[in-house]
Amino acid sequence: MGEPSVQGPSGETPLGPKLPLKLGRFTLCEELGAGGMATVYLARMELAAGIERLVALKTIHPHLAKEPPFVDMFLDEARIASHVTHPNVCSTHDFGEVDGVYYLAMEYLLGEPLFDVINRLVERFDDIQEVLPYLAARIIADACEGLHAAHTSRGPGGERLHIVHRDVSPQNLFMTYDGSVKVVDFGCAKAAERVAHTSTGVMKGKVGYAAPEQLKSDRSVDARADVWALGVCLWETLTLSPLFTRDTAVSTAMSVLQDDIERADDGRDWVPKEIADIVERCLERDKEKRFDSARDLGRALRHFIANSGYTLESAELAEWMDFLFEEQHDERAAMAKRVREMDLSEVSRGPLYEVTASDVELLDAAPVPLEAEPYDSDEDMAFGGVVEASGPIARSARASIESAEGGAPPKKKRSRLWLWATIAVLLLGGLYWVQLYYEPAPWVLEVLGVETDDAAPRSEGTSEGRGESDEAAADEAQAAEAEAAQAAEAQTAQAQAAQAQAAQAQAAEAQAAEAQAAEAQAAEAQAAEAQAARAQAEADTSGRGAGNDGASDGRRGASRSGRSGRRGGSTTTVVSGGGTTTYGTQTGTDTGGGSATPPTPRAATGGVSISAHGGGWADVFVGGRRLGRTPVRTELPEGRHRLRILPFGHEPGETVTVNIEAGLEETLVLELTDPGQ
Repeated sequence: MGEPSVQGPSGETPLGPKLPLKLGRFTLCEELGAGGMATVYLARMELAAGIERLVALKTIHPHLAKEPPFVDMFLDEARIASHVTHPNVCSTHDFGEVDGVYYLAMEYLLGEPLFDVINRLVERFDDIQEVLPYLAARIIADACEGLHAAHTSRGPGGERLHIVHRDVSPQNLFMTYDGSVKVVDFGCAKAAERVAHTSTGVMKGKVGYAAPEQLKSDRSVDARADVWALGVCLWETLTLSPLFTRDTAVSTAMSVLQDDIERADDGRDWVPKEIADIVERCLERDKEKRFDSARDLGRALRHFIANSGYTLESAELAEWMDFLFEEQHDERAAMAKRVREMDLSEVSRGPLYEVTASDVELLDAAPVPLEAEPYDSDEDMAFGGVVEASGPIARSARASIESAEGGAPPKKKRSRLWLWATIAVLLLGGLYWVQLYYEPAPWVLEVLGVETDDAAPRSEGTSEGRGESDEAAADEAQAAEAEAAQAAEAQTAQAQAAQAQAAQAQAAEAQAAEAQAAEAQAAEAQAAEAQAARAQAEADTSGRGAGNDGASDGRRGASRSGRSGRRGGSTTTVVSGGGTTTYGTQTGTDTGGGSATPPTPRAATGGVSISAHGGGWADVFVGGRRLGRTPVRTELPEGRHRLRILPFGHEPGETVTVNIEAGLEETLVLELTDPGQ
């Protein structure tokens, strides 16, 4: 049998079971993950007629199962998810309680969360850069359909449930190896039929992906909050960098509420303006200006993909997943096969959790959520992080263990005075800044430890009957005000310094812009001269009555006796499933002569011709635009361009960089090897 994943301090069996283990009609076979609230197992679920199905079985921790608020929220997640049936939502098969263990049986997904996909895209950026905008658009478009199904779902009586996920993030968007995108984890969802309701002033979800109205604890949060979160996910997938996440939850929240939101295409030439405009609309702080629904957002993204000419269906997504996660796919498939073939003739039927006295120390290290909200999804980041397990729930669990074992083990004395002193100093300055710039929601004040007007009314003034304690409090208040004023002065000085630096940066940018303008004028002059040379050369050729119309593949200018002013550049490249290898480049230059009146200057462009050697073919894209199928020729602006080559029309393809010079021709010859041969 499998061993527990964690060992206790004295070698005793800690809070995990020995696997495989029988739980009702489920057999727990492998532990997939554990958080502060629950553990998820890969299990076999018995169906009728001896049929079995692999499921992901989520079980709530035993010390939390005795607390009704936790149980209500856990079952709320199951109830809400069970109402949403859609290919882009993780299915819920069953939920309930067996032997005091509350469980949720979900569809077992073989794949990776978008969070891990983004990290892998960072590693393979050079391979993925050209197709990244369309890959990101397809992932989020599929997630939009899943969320739209949740937003518009109805109960058994046909009533609208008004579900809002409230925790859309790269951790909760899942990509399977067969090319599907799934929305997972409705543990933070808002719904009309929810039994346990969020307390006033408590925010649900991850701060960096929460809409501004969520951070303000607005009761009118609706489906457009999920549209905002999808916009953040799309921005981060396009740019491969975090948008709002900062060092602390407070600074992250302030960034969401107040910071200027950088456009996805700022300084990123691989992000087309069209999709950056879509992202910008998602991230409108005024929800009335966002897309009205997740479906409207998905429709805009699919329209963007269709206009690009790229083909990105489930088959292409599956090919990209195999390209990015080949080893992980094999490992996870092997684990699933091992579980399916596991011999269950001797399966343990003991309790799911066996707790010993030594587990008290494990409870000391176990994170629990803030007391203001007793249950959240495992991946949820509570505002302010996690706190040590010293709340009432942890204490009750510890007391039950001590009574069962006959006493508690010795406790280590830990002094945290220095830690709290440091936190207090930092929060004093941060609190003054927060109060200066925006009126925080109650949950912000609650985390910072500030009493609101409702809880502790301020004194209206002094009276003769006030005691010494009141005078001391007044002195402390004056001292705090003085410290706050000093902090404000320091921040003002920092702001002035930042403005000075910004002015210097603007001056430098102005100088750079002038230099670029001068270079552009010089380039236009060169283009005009090249145009004049071409015109004269064509006139000379016509005057001689030359009858050669050039090659039929569109490279006519290159065949006109070298008088076209173009350079023939031949690059032999092998493109296959295994990679791209450039074997060499041979370049010769011919220039036309004569003089003529220059025509109206046009944008500096050059030509590129792409053909395949040996009878193969490939689809060619540039900047998301499909040029066509080889052989193909086009004019491109002067500069470096990345061509996306899809051998035989299939991903993953290859990216080839060409350098286009004004008035010159580049020729790219591809040797294609069919991976299937």
